[in-house]
Amino acid sequence: MGTHLIYRERIGQLLPKGAIDSTRDLSLVKAGADGCWFVVFKPDLLADLDEFKQRLGELISRIEATQRQSAAIEIRIPGERVFGSCETELRAGIEVDRLVYETLASGMSPGSG
Repeated sequence: MGTHLIYRERIGQLLPKGAIDSTRDLSLVKAGADGCWFVVFKPDLLADLDEFKQRLGELISRIEATQRQSAAIEIRIPGERVFGSCETELRAGIEVDRLVYETLASGMSPGSG
């Protein structure tokens, strides 16, 4: 993919829409102006799932132990905050508006009664 991106930059062609977050201009991406890059795959196709989870946990621990630059407040791992709030919500429950609850409990759609 890297060679392909370099070629696109040389001929002045924009990146495909949505390829790298919100920008299509590779020069801005290279300058660090904007963007995140996510890779999604099914890990058990590559290795034993339990071993993968263990190694991933070790990698995350190493990343979080990395010395931060002066402006960095925290190191965030994608999904970490969501997973934490999901666990809390599973234990404590979530707050639901009474009208929404009553509508769901009655099986009616809002405004149909």
